[in-house]
Amino acid sequence: MMRGRLVAAVGLLALAGTARAADPAACRFTPAAAGQASNALERLVALTDEQRGLGGTGISSGGIVAQREARPEERGLGGTGIVGVVTGFGSICVNGFEVQLASDTAVTVEGLPANQADVRLGQVVAIEAFTGANGLAAAKIDVSVAVAGPVSAIARDGSQMTVAGQTVAVSSFAGSADIAGVRRGDWVVVSGLRRADDSIAGTSIVKLPRRGREVFVSGIARAAAGRVEIGGLAINAAQVDAGASVAVRGTLSGGALRARAVRTEAGFSQPMVNLSVQGYGANLTTALQRLGVTGAAAPADTGVPTQVDGAIGAGGALVPQRVLPVPPPDAAARTTPLSPPALPPTPPTGTRRQLPQTAPDASAPPQRPTTLPPATRPGDALPPQPADRPTLPDHVRPVLPERVAPPPTRPDRPPPPQRPD
Repeated sequence: MMRGRLVAAVGLLALAGTARAADPAACRFTPAAAGQASNALERLVALTDEQRGLGGTGISSGGIVAQREARPEERGLGGTGIVGVVTGFGSICVNGFEVQLASDTAVTVEGLPANQADVRLGQVVAIEAFTGANGLAAAKIDVSVAVAGPVSAIARDGSQMTVAGQTVAVSSFAGSADIAGVRRGDWVVVSGLRRADDSIAGTSIVKLPRRGREVFVSGIARAAAGRVEIGGLAINAAQVDAGASVAVRGTLSGGALRARAVRTEAGFSQPMVNLSVQGYGANLTTALQRLGVTGAAAPADTGVPTQVDGAIGAGGALVPQRVLPVPPPDAAARTTPLSPPALPPTPPTGTRRQLPQTAPDASAPPQRPTTLPPATRPGDALPPQPADRPTLPDHVRPVLPERVAPPPTRPDRPPPPQRPD
């Protein structure tokens, strides 16, 4: 299991100083306990007739799911609204903090009832959290889907794809958007933030088991050439106004989406005291306005999402306490599981097996290679021999004392004459 410190994409501030910092060892890319996921994604594209209508949650109008309110110990402390990308689990580990999940935490996928196991790495979620005795606790979590539909084009290197007329830039981390097995004609569900050009940074891509019957698209409706579009896809629906943030479901026909159900996305189900929201450029301003923030100015588009954390003041104005660009999840924090060494291939029959090469010992001192003298033949001149010592210049050549000649040797004396007796 891959563990490590996570660089957050969902903003979560301890604005009141009561949020508990997450233990880095407790944060992981996969949930601690794998539960049973629901068929919410299949219902979203009408693979099943069960509850085909668009549901309502804390971030949409209406409601079909019984969701808990703040507990008595949480009332009066205010809530923290969080909108961003899931980058880890503890319960949910984000931005160095941990948001606890309880058994009665309500989870939905675009308003459709779901389970906690439906929350996946890389999905954009909207969380209503309250401060309790053990830090922040999630009361409601809604998973946002940018597009669900057929893949009409995919780049050869897998970096980009087109889904129901939407341009999706694959932004996978730790396998959150695995498209290795995705082909043209497959149906996928994409979750991610809309960029400034309304393309989708697809941080979560899930391949559906089979083709759906209806396409789902959410985003800001734009007026273009006398029609209303979402991410370049024309929407045939009279009730969609330009500038509104909507979720539309219907069928593709002639390069346009014939809407069967339309939902206008609204704010949280109850007032939030603190907010932490991410978005790209002007889309961040639209997201803040949808959450009831007044006077929000669009940040400059830097190509990376911007995170705004702050408190809601008088008249719905946001008092920012931190505005910063969001880096991608930290790949250096991941660990790669060890794999057994690969065995050398077996040579064909009849070939000589090569002995394995032994790598030299790096700790041993290097050895000087042995040079053999060249072979000589009779009559060949001997090669020049190296001098025993270098020749010094005259001005530094030592002066040796002159050798004294030995004294000449005297001739032997003749023996003295013998006397007569």
